[in-house]
This record gives sequence, structure tokens and C-alpha cells, in this order.
Amino acid sequence: MTTREASDYSVVNRYVENAKKAWYKFSRNKMSVVGLVVIVLIILSAVFARFVAPYPKHAGAFVNYAEANLPPGWHHLLGTDVFGRDILSRIIFAFRGALIMGVGVLVMVVPIGTVIGLIAGYMKGSLIETILMRITDIFLALPPLILALAVCAVMRPTLFNSMMAVCISWWPWYARLVYGMASSLRNEVYVRAAELIGESRFHIIFREILPNCLAPILTR
Repeated sequence: MTTREASDYSVVNRYVENAKKAWYKFSRNKMSVVGLVVIVLIILSAVFARFVAPYPKHAGAFVNYAEANLPPGWHHLLGTDVFGRDILSRIIFAFRGALIMGVGVLVMVVPIGTVIGLIAGYMKGSLIETILMRITDIFLALPPLILALAVCAVMRPTLFNSMMAVCISWWPWYARLVYGMASSLRNEVYVRAAELIGESRFHIIFREILPNCLAPILTR
């Protein structure tokens, strides 16, 4: 085994050991394990909805008035709706839209809010910080649900437009969260040291301040 291979092997071993330690700590909390199992089951149900749902056809434009409004039973565990469609099957297929909506919104919202918060927090006291945070305050002053409904009323009722409507009302919360952290971190010793050695603002914001803001961002 060469020196490079030995180094790569030790790095892999270290990651494996860290992963085992993290899983051990996580598995000690029973509620966390239960939550993880529920999330995994929901994701698997969304991916394999066509095979999991007892009545896959009921997820679409299906009508069976003969079985409308049935109470929960062996054939329909959660009953049926006014059109005779199995409610459990429709819920399982609805997981797909919910997961796409949640993941899609976070993919768009978190980077936008984080970048705005980082720039405004690091440049606190400047004109840029004033403009960015006043725009953020304007969006925070508007009720999120009403703002989202107003956007949906203007655009066509599609899943993508719904995601955009939620994004418009959600990004200020991440911007405000990161702004508060960046404002306090901008005076830390390592940030001042990076400024003294001539590092660019891009480097300071995204290489010095951002890593220290990741934990609260991921938690939220």
C-alpha cells in the first residue's frame, strides 16, 4: 500500500468512525429514531405510491358515487370522499406534491435568504445593509398567507407557481435569522484577521462567516 493509499484509507476510516459515533448518539434518543422512521416511510410511500396505495386509480379523476362518503372500514381504511374515492390512496399520492413543494421551496428560499442576510450582516451600517433589510422588513410586515394567496391569484394555479408564492413569503425569515448571526460574527477575531491579511469580502462572507451560521440554518 502506497503512502497516498494509506492516507486515503485513514480518511475513509475517520469518516466511518465519525458516522458511527453520530448514529450512536442519534439512536440513543428514541423519539428521534421514531421521527426518522416516519420520515423514511413517508418518502418511500411517495416514491412508490402506485404500489403502496390500495386504489391507485382513485388518485386521479375517478368517480364512484355508489361508494361515496363511506366510513372507515376494511376495504377503505380511512373511508371515501363525496366522489367515492379512497381517502388513504389520495393521501399517499398527496405525499409526492407535499415533498416536492417542501424541498423545492427550501432549495430556492434558503440560498436567497442566506445570501441577503450574510451581505447585510457583514456590511452593517452601510447603505447596502439599509436597503436589503428595509426590503426584508417590508416583506415581513405582510402576512405570509395573504401574500402567498395574492401571488397565486395573479399567476396560474400550478405547483411551480405555488412554490414561487411560498418562496416570496418565506425568504425574509431566513434573511433575518442569518442577518442577526452575521452581525455578531463580523467582529470576531478570525474575521478581523482575514480583513488584515487582505482577504476579499467574498472570502470573508462565504468562507469565514457562513460556516458558523450553518447549524441554525439547517435546524430551521
